Amino acid sequence: MQKGVEICKGELGFTVSRSFLEADKARNLRTWLAQNTRIREILDFRDAYVFKNVGINTAIIRTTKSLAVKQAKFRRWKNKELPLGYDSATLKRSGAFDEISVPTQELSGEIWSFGN
Repeated sequence: MQKGVEICKGELGFTVSRSFLEADKARNLRTWLAQNTRIREILDFRDAYVFKNVGINTAIIRTTKSLAVKQAKFRRWKNKELPLGYDSATLKRSGAFDEISVPTQELSGEIWSFGN
């Protein structure tokens, strides 16, 4: 992530293991991201496997260098599974995610677990 942020001049997105959101061992990563980027959005798929054959719980993180971004959107998939044949329209469907916005200046190395 660090190298990507260094060379990117605008928006950057990664599909990663969601463990960095809550794992104690990822505190330094969360701190670095909060200090060196603006988190635009995180899609947290929790228990729904995006890549079933891999068996890793997935999140998508979108960052930017734009100082205009003042709120980070955290979206958590509501269901235990993704529907068969899902596509971007499924993910954009209203109500598919719980969503909360967090001021970017409140992000730190502490656990990034938001929502009800």
